[in-house]
Amino acid sequence: MVATPGQSNESANSNESANSNESANSNDLRVTIFQRVFPHYRLAFFDALSDRLGGQLTLVHGRPLSDEGLREADGTCSFRTVVVDQQCVNLRHQYLCRHPGLARVVLGTSPDVVVAEPNMRLLSTPGLLRAAARRGIGTLGWGLGRLNPPGGLVGGLRDRRSAALCRQFDALVAYSTKGAADYERIGIPRSRIFVARNAVASVSSDVNWPAVRARRVARDLDRIRILSLGRLLEGKRVDDLLRACSRSRSRPELVVVGDGPDEARLRAIADSIYPDTVFAGHTAGPELDAILADVDLFVLPGLGGLAIQQAVTAGLPVIVATGDGTQGDLVGDGRNGYLIDEGDVDALVARIDELAASRELRERMGRESLEIARNEVNLERMVESMVEAIRAARRLGAGRDGGAD
Repeated sequence: MVATPGQSNESANSNESANSNESANSNDLRVTIFQRVFPHYRLAFFDALSDRLGGQLTLVHGRPLSDEGLREADGTCSFRTVVVDQQCVNLRHQYLCRHPGLARVVLGTSPDVVVAEPNMRLLSTPGLLRAAARRGIGTLGWGLGRLNPPGGLVGGLRDRRSAALCRQFDALVAYSTKGAADYERIGIPRSRIFVARNAVASVSSDVNWPAVRARRVARDLDRIRILSLGRLLEGKRVDDLLRACSRSRSRPELVVVGDGPDEARLRAIADSIYPDTVFAGHTAGPELDAILADVDLFVLPGLGGLAIQQAVTAGLPVIVATGDGTQGDLVGDGRNGYLIDEGDVDALVARIDELAASRELRERMGRESLEIARNEVNLERMVESMVEAIRAARRLGAGRDGGAD
């Protein structure tokens, strides 16, 4: 059993009872988060977390590489940001990064808790954790969990190294229940694992999504409109969606929202097999809300997660294949959409045609998506769960008898 939003594990409960004053007020917590980059989609979460912490949040981060195509956050934020030097090499589409002076910069912000990603490719993180441990500063690992590595000798070595890094943290908080199970599977005690379900969309949106969805469903449509949303990367498998649309009896309209390194290849495929595809580029805010209001179905044929939460919050039925683990908390197969095997274009075609043929099915699944967003996965719950994990890391760090290895 792991700690999930609205549900603490037994160890956390007993410690919370002994520290009721700390639990009641998070404004005494100084928290510094280290991330390799500061992507635009994290701004709302960090702003909300900073507000919950009384403004005592610092984000230390590097800058995206020139060939990465990652959109950084811009504009005003309610927390302090510090940019650190970043030295990276690209190894088969994965970055190996070093951040000189990271421990000095992070600990110079005088944190009670340091939050970092338990990622072996971030080479300066172990040194940061050792330095924090020597000072009695709590450490919290925040990540996806352990995605399946290749088997054999390489996979076994990666397993052991990943587990060793995770054990350096006082507590771990996963993006999903699957991620929490991954951490438990590599030997992390259940009492040190929490879940803050990954979210970017708030339930307190200015948009009345139930009313918007009801108006859209009530329209008589010759063709449904499908949305693909997210960075355009090969792992998203948007090409599978193009192939599925080209084979679908319903001939749906397709809107692709996002940009990225795979865009040129996808445009060429679309020109060849589905030329009516609309590539809308990167959109956010009211422009994205307008697109979400004018589509009928969201499809993610490959990797991803946050876009699912945006679609669910907008009350869309969804078809999802392999994600980043968060899809298990957002998509109930047959409830608010369908789960398919990655690469199974035949199954994707069948599910698209099934939903295109039934307004009642789209309406029912859309209502279920709204229910999941309202009660299970949203930005507000993510913030509260993160604060709970931060408190646990502080307690465990203060009670540590000696530095981490």
